[in-house]
Amino acid sequence: MRRRVILHKYDQSKYIIVLVFCLISMSFYVGYSILTQNITATGTSIVDAGSWDIRFIEASVDSSTSSSISSISPVIDTTNGNMSISVNGLLLDVGDVYKYNATIKNNGTVNARIVGINLPSIPDYVEYTITYGNSSVTNTGTSAAFISSINSNSQQFLNINDTISFSIKLKYKDNATTATYPTDDILNNVVVVLNYEQA
Repeated sequence: MRRRVILHKYDQSKYIIVLVFCLISMSFYVGYSILTQNITATGTSIVDAGSWDIRFIEASVDSSTSSSISSISPVIDTTNGNMSISVNGLLLDVGDVYKYNATIKNNGTVNARIVGINLPSIPDYVEYTITYGNSSVTNTGTSAAFISSINSNSQQFLNINDTISFSIKLKYKDNATTATYPTDDILNNVVVVLNYEQA
């Protein structure tokens, strides 16, 4: 005669609990094995090295606005990551003017942005005007205001192969007092340093 096994309610709940526990354990095992697999990806990526090359491509005395006395051509220096231009003008009489025009070009392979300018220190009887694109600064201006003006004119960026005009104008002040006049002829050397960083 066959015996029939009857599961009581209590035994059925134990059976379900054991079954659920086994399923949870298996899902942890499968989940752990999925999460701990090592994936190795290999490949090659080539990054071209950028070249930094911001330079004055031309600089000269503007003979149309300069006094008749000849001045020395501008000297350009690109050491220490900055770019400077040095100009000399012999201002002999009230009203004498020298203007130097230059073009700045980004010959490199990375975009640049002007972030600062070191304004020159000059004698009281001389005034200067420095122009970068459409922005200008004079003796009474500050470097921060000049950079702010350049930014507001949207000319702070010098992208690859872009150029921008630059000029320095020196003038013997019309209203200079006799106390500030030099006793001897002085060759005024003015150095302006432009600071750029990668854009």
